[in-house]
Amino acid sequence: QGNWNVANMMWSDSTPSAFPDWVQINFNGTKTINTVVVYSMQDAYASPSEPTDSMTFTKYGNTAFTVQTWDGAAWVTQATVTGNNLVKRTVTFAPVATDRIRVNTTATKDGSSYIAEVEAWTP
Repeated sequence: QGNWNVANMMWSDSTPSAFPDWVQINFNGTKTINTVVVYSMQDAYASPSEPTDSMTFTKYGNTAFTVQTWDGAAWVTQATVTGNNLVKRTVTFAPVATDRIRVNTTATKDGSSYIAEVEAWTP
């Protein structure tokens, strides 16, 4: 539910100010993961710097979202984030085997969802 945007630098939703927005990543088979890192758009997106764990945004970032995994029949929420102001937001949860994940954005700073990168890590 979205498109590639901002000079082909990241995913953005196609329905501004209408939530939720989601992006799904399918793996090449089942993976056991316990950490997902979601990167929102930086304030200085035209001249970005490498995100750190403490870099914050004030203009465009995702302020609330869930990280979900697929159990074969339904999406299962593994982490819920609210009040976020971090460009690089790491969430951890108990290890789970899945073949896909979804980031489900429920609120943003400016009404549009922007995701620059999503990482999924194994234990």
